[in-house]
Amino acid sequence: MNRIVRAAAAAIVTCCSLVAPSALRASVSAPPPLAVAVFASDPQEYGFGARHAVAQMGIPLVFTRDLNAALRQPMVIMTGATDGNFMSDNVTARLKQYIESGGVLVVDDGESAGVQQLAGIANLTPSEHRYSLHYSLGSGDPGLQNLRLAAEQTIMLGNKSEGLADLTQGYTLAKGTDAQTLATFDDGSVALVSRRIGAGRIYVTGLAYYDAVLRPQDDQALDAGRVYDNGFEPSADVPQFILRDWYLAFVRGAVVTDPTPDGLSGALLITHDIDYSKSVTNMLAYGRAEHAQHFTATYFIQAKTVRDIEDNAFFNAQAKQIISTVFEEGGDIASHTVAHAPDWRTFPVGTGKESPSTYHPFVKVMAPDHSHGLTLGASVTGEVLVSKERLDSCNPRIDVDALRTGYLLINKAQWTVMERYGYRFDSSYGAGEVMTAFPYAAMEAQGGTVESQIVEFPIVIADADNWVPMYPHMPAFDRILDQESQVHGVVTTLIHPDVVADKLQTELALVAHARPAMWVGDLDTYGDFWNARARTTMTTAVSGDRETLTIAAPHGIDGLTLDFPAAVEVVSATNTTTRPIRGGAAVVLGPIAAGQPATLVVTLPSKQSPVRPSI
Repeated sequence: MNRIVRAAAAAIVTCCSLVAPSALRASVSAPPPLAVAVFASDPQEYGFGARHAVAQMGIPLVFTRDLNAALRQPMVIMTGATDGNFMSDNVTARLKQYIESGGVLVVDDGESAGVQQLAGIANLTPSEHRYSLHYSLGSGDPGLQNLRLAAEQTIMLGNKSEGLADLTQGYTLAKGTDAQTLATFDDGSVALVSRRIGAGRIYVTGLAYYDAVLRPQDDQALDAGRVYDNGFEPSADVPQFILRDWYLAFVRGAVVTDPTPDGLSGALLITHDIDYSKSVTNMLAYGRAEHAQHFTATYFIQAKTVRDIEDNAFFNAQAKQIISTVFEEGGDIASHTVAHAPDWRTFPVGTGKESPSTYHPFVKVMAPDHSHGLTLGASVTGEVLVSKERLDSCNPRIDVDALRTGYLLINKAQWTVMERYGYRFDSSYGAGEVMTAFPYAAMEAQGGTVESQIVEFPIVIADADNWVPMYPHMPAFDRILDQESQVHGVVTTLIHPDVVADKLQTELALVAHARPAMWVGDLDTYGDFWNARARTTMTTAVSGDRETLTIAAPHGIDGLTLDFPAAVEVVSATNTTTRPIRGGAAVVLGPIAAGQPATLVVTLPSKQSPVRPSI
């Protein structure tokens, strides 16, 4: 069970061509936009691992198969296999000149002789039995200086007890080289190499971004996570943090968009699963308390209309009235399927003819641990479409666009079917399972080649086994909030309202601890911000000590926060307002209207060193 943030960036996909070495110097200080180029020489490489890593951190991104286009950017990630046919002596020389001129080259596959020559690597050893990676903070590298928490300093790659791990490359540095070791695997081999060449640097990692980022997001992390939920597991995030800080440290004029709005330090999303008859009536108490405390929550509601082994047919006229009342008080209504079935993984796609009047799935058999069972008359389409139609009928203004599956099970067809019927969000993974708390774009059919339109929201805090009653665990929950706040994470909660006293008290305590540093609200509202941020584009022009940024949001955005590597001074702003925070190292923008780009002029610092935004 697991899921993925939408990589919104310009895509340039052309065949590779060569430029004269004399053109390379100009490419490092090329005209705007400043961006990170994700370059894939292999036509079968889609680069989604690197693309997700860059886009989730709010870094301007260009994906290309054209080396010319890549080298016009000040920082390049070369991803995927780079065979000897591509890494010719000529290309190696061109890359060396690019780095010497101030470019930053990051390579996530060091198998080619040209890359090893540039990085000072003598040889490498592949292995599928390295289970962790430790970063050397004493190296002084700017990409590592903000890894403050122990779980960031050592990340997980596999499950040693099961003998499962990602394929990695362990490096040995050449004797007498000036290359630097920035990280090691648990077997002592080098996991991350850095070398200065002229004014620039090359980095080579033994952990490909496909394995570091995309595989965990796509539920293929080999049980590497240290927790399933109710813990801090940033193993898929740390490679992204490092890329972000390299960009801010080395690229003059670099600016990224913060994951959370309004200059806040993170987000707390309150969600409930309504999959029990008593939970339906308890919704009222939760909805009223949330309304009184001035925040909103998402209610994932099972639209159950038959009595079977799981429960009574609780989606009835009374339930519809309660749902409408909670919605009118601000509740966000979402789907928790129809059957809440233990065999969801095996459901067929369906016919598309499923309707509220004809679709009545029946759970006949269920294992004691809910891991498998038998449901009659069920399909993915029925669960997705019919649940939406039934919930939408509760109030004319309800428009369900988010899903959470029963028992957090995954069917490979669910994102395709969700897109077909107008869904935008899913929340069916534990954050420790996908090893990230940030939203991300799910991949179609759990594959690495096609990105879906569905944004996944991993669950961080939940009323799981051994965590109920919840309130006595508030110190642990507070610690998770504080840890995620340090990295501006998104804490999605799951609280079943089967009882009121303990769980509502816990929910309100979570909100009280998060405020005022963190954004608090429902999944759909935050999802709107996340999508608007992903679609926002920034172009930059640096002249002397001034930078002009043009920010365009196709659907508008409010509260977008720009993070700079050091304090800047706002000279002027048009079509928006500005509010400098963190001593000028970040600027919160006011509303930017759709179709009306905002322009911001700032003075740049003489020195820059990325400092992660703090509370």
